Amino acid sequence: MPQSHALPGVPGGARPVDWQSGIDNSLLPFTKAQVARMNFGSPDVRDGGNPIHVREPNACSIRRTWFCAYDQVENFTAYLLGASRVAFSLSKFQPYLSRLSPQYYPGKPRYIAMAVEECRGAQGCGIEGTDGVPVYPAAKLVVRYEQARYIARPDGSQQYEFERYTQKLPSSTEVNYLSLHGSCLNYLVKDGVKALGLGIPRPHLVPVPYSVGFPLSQSLVSWKWWRLPYDAWGPTGNCGLFERVHGNPSLGFLPYIGTVNSEQMMGYQPGQLLFLGVEEELDPDPVTDELVWNLTMKFLAKSTDHNWLFWPDSVSNPSPFSFYFAGRGNTYYDAWTLPDGVALFNARPHTKLWSLERQKLPAPP
Repeated sequence: MPQSHALPGVPGGARPVDWQSGIDNSLLPFTKAQVARMNFGSPDVRDGGNPIHVREPNACSIRRTWFCAYDQVENFTAYLLGASRVAFSLSKFQPYLSRLSPQYYPGKPRYIAMAVEECRGAQGCGIEGTDGVPVYPAAKLVVRYEQARYIARPDGSQQYEFERYTQKLPSSTEVNYLSLHGSCLNYLVKDGVKALGLGIPRPHLVPVPYSVGFPLSQSLVSWKWWRLPYDAWGPTGNCGLFERVHGNPSLGFLPYIGTVNSEQMMGYQPGQLLFLGVEEELDPDPVTDELVWNLTMKFLAKSTDHNWLFWPDSVSNPSPFSFYFAGRGNTYYDAWTLPDGVALFNARPHTKLWSLERQKLPAPP
């Protein structure tokens, strides 16, 4: 069993977390010595009360009980749940997101520690600390591990930031009706070609005189980016994400809102995603006692490039119905080479919507 770390006359309130930081302010894993000082172990083993599994289609979880040294509760909570922080790359001179990974349940790497549901004194009588908060020989914590809907990768294990802590949300499909002009289709009678020598049966080969159309499907897709530090987002933040999304015309930065993806992302080809904006929500962080952002990136997805329009030829000059790039001038562009101002939607690397780096000032004209 863990040994008592509570001493008479010590404050009962929580002590700060002993963060290990890199020279760039990044979060480093707890050292072996720090983990040893937490002195944690498993209670409720003999009576079968630890752990408790819950398996449901939308709520797979495991509750596990822990003892730890009482003065190490904050450290142990941070060790279990992980954290996030804005760091500053000394090589790029740019801010970036650093994360301390949460612990996962042994043998189940997708089940990560998501919450400390309960923390109370244990292993003996408590005493009142100098600040009026009781102190106990040890602490007993009930920790909930959940099958996360995102991958909690550590720093340096991903090529793009969206590859971790990003959840795919439910999508919805809608259908638009595209009207075509009259005389772009013919009536065709069965066996009408065979009967040409006997007189064309009406209305074989007669143009449809009125406007017709067909459905075009598109989908609203969203990805939720979890647990960003408070200073990573917002007009007063120290990072470039908010400016990247909303633009800064005074500095020559056009917004990413209303642009198509200039590179492949999330399985979609360039031009298929139209960025609609960000839904933001603030949550209390379970470790730092500060607020963190959850940002939902919303897109309109099509099976074709958003800058390609349908071409309906007339029956007098028939050609296959298809989609073609529509823009100004006489030059064809793909989404990954598209300059600004020549098509309906400008193109941007949407992977940077998961980046805290500040934008570089445009070159002077």
